[in-house]
Order: sequence, then structure tokens, then C-alpha cells
Amino acid sequence: MKKIFPVIASLVVCFVASARTFVVNNVEVNETDLTGSIHQIADKNGTPCAVLRVHIPVPAKFKGEIYGDIEKSGNEYTLYISTDAKNLQIYPEKSQTLNVDLQAYPCYPYRSKMSYVMEIVPDDVKSAEDNLDYLTNEELMKKAEAGDVLACYSLGSAYCVGQRGLDVDYENGFKWLMKAAAKGHAASQCEVGKFYFQGAGGVGKNDAEAFKWFRRAADGGNGNAQFMMATKYCADMNAMTADDMKNAKYWLNKAVENDYPLAYLQLSLIHFKEGNIDKAVKSAEKVAMQGHAYGQCLLGLWYCNGDLDIYDLEKGLFWIELSAEGGFPTAQYFLGDAYENGDGRPKDIKKAEFWYRRAADGGDQQASEALKRLGK
Repeated sequence: MKKIFPVIASLVVCFVASARTFVVNNVEVNETDLTGSIHQIADKNGTPCAVLRVHIPVPAKFKGEIYGDIEKSGNEYTLYISTDAKNLQIYPEKSQTLNVDLQAYPCYPYRSKMSYVMEIVPDDVKSAEDNLDYLTNEELMKKAEAGDVLACYSLGSAYCVGQRGLDVDYENGFKWLMKAAAKGHAASQCEVGKFYFQGAGGVGKNDAEAFKWFRRAADGGNGNAQFMMATKYCADMNAMTADDMKNAKYWLNKAVENDYPLAYLQLSLIHFKEGNIDKAVKSAEKVAMQGHAYGQCLLGLWYCNGDLDIYDLEKGLFWIELSAEGGFPTAQYFLGDAYENGDGRPKDIKKAEFWYRRAADGGDQQASEALKRLGK
């Protein structure tokens, strides 16, 4: 199979205070997370556990019906719990013990090998966000006009994507995001940076201004902005200097601490460039397991690379096919290539054309060229 290595184009924010308490915001099932199926950890009865990913902004310890090792990555802890687990005790650093009644959520009882996400936030943050959800647009506008930072961010974001019944309006989106950004709101600062980076919403493209805002947001602990800071140094992998590599890894590791998915993928490419294949695979696997199609594609490409000791075409195509079915054009192209050439799949020109066409419709240039070659 042909090889491709695409570039997927400060501290963790810890809400810690001596009197601060935490609450469970929600517990939701993640249908696309394959961790429980791939890494089957059994409970005391031999039944495969459910996977519980706990997102909490401070270091924590856990006690309950937990099996295997607890894995930590940034602000996320991965726990394997029995399907009928009833309680979980969480001990956030410098805070109170949080007793979680696992039966209180609609997803109970938990399904074997299925993954769930538990969001834990400071109680005052949850209250502020919940209040905004119940506001009418008029009430939200009034709060934003009064200078409420979260209201400005919420309103600006709604204009940018057409939420809350509003029409997409980038100029208004930028206006409200800028108001929140000027008051130090990291997520808004990152979005303002994107406006300048892309030249959107009537804002002229200005990379210097973009990275000024990205840096402010990155220093405020925003994982997206930390990833954008890294792209300043690794946009051209072949032209990276030693200093570029050092700076890129610094910001990518910061973004990984905040569990920003694209950071794992870029680190995977950098690890490959450095010759550390084990780390390259581990970084790609992190997001592939969570159901991200681009991570599944990159992991599949590592296994399909015949020049590497980890070469395993069957395993590689397993991940590439998952990614293709998830709608990732690059994976769709490579799956078409496998069917066209009988490489790990029975040779089948109709299936090759099917996947090439889906990839081409998604903007993959290689797929468009393949269709021309086939006369389609």
C-alpha cells in the first residue's frame, strides 16, 4: 500500500481553591469509543467491564468497583468499572470527597465493553453554564451587553455556527467573542485568533495578530490554542529545525495535557519523524480508540507501512476501514486503493470506485485522480 504522512493541520487550567467544591455535570454514553472492545478488562465475575472516562480539571484519586489500572491523560482518567457498579468515590486534590451515585444516571446499568464520559466541574462553573442554557436570546443579549463574559462567549459562538435559532453572522460572532477575549476568556481568545488566521468575518488575514491571541489563550490553558501555537513550528514537517521541533513538542504536550485530540496526531507524526515508532503508534491509538476517524486513519497507515517492524496489513486495514466508514476522505481513498490493487482486500474495482468516489466527494485529490485513471 502507498504511504502517506499528512500533517494534521501554560499550564493546565486547574480550578483549585480551598473552599471550592465539584459536581458531576453529566454522564453520557460514547458509542464510538472502542476502548472497551479492544482492551477487555474483566470484573471479579469475569464479565468485561464498562469504560468510564472521567474528565476533571484537577488531580484526583478514585475508589469503587474499579478493575485494572487507572490511566491518566491530561484532565482525563480512564477507569474500568463493573456493569452494575453503584457508587464511585472521587477525591479531587484540595477539595471535598465527591460521592457519585452511578445509578442516578439514565445510562445505568452500564453495558459491558461500552464507554461512558463523566464530566466533573466546579459547582459555580456548572451553575453559570446552566443558567445561560435557560436564557432566551433576549436575556442572553442583555447579559452580554452588561459585560458578562460567559454570555459574550455564548452569544458569539451561537452567531458563528447558527445556534439558538440565530442566523450565521460572523461579524456579530467576532464582535461578541472579542468582548469576552478582551476580558481574558481563553476560549474566546482562541476563536478570535482563528478569525485573524483565516481572515473570516470581515477580519483581514493577519498571522501576527492571530498568534498573539493564540498565545494569550494558550497561556490561559486552552488546548485548541496550544495546538495552534504548535502549528506555527510544524506546519512544514520537512523544514523543521531543532528549535522548531522543541517548540512544537512543548506546545503539543501542553495541548495533550488538555486532551486536545489533534495534538496527539501531530505528536504521532513528530515521533515518527524522530524514529520513535512505539510513541507514534501510542499517540495515534489514543484518539483512534475514542472514535476519531482521523486518528483511526493515521493508526491504520502506521500498521500498513511495510517499512516498519509493526507492519500488520490486516490490523491496518481494520482501522482504515473504520475511519472510512466514519467519513474521513483520506481513509476512503486508501480503502479504495486496497480494493483496486487487491492489497489486503479481494480485488474489486466496483468497491474501489465506490470508495474513491466518496473520498473525491470529500475533497481528496488522490481519489479524483484515481477515478480518472479508472475512466470513471
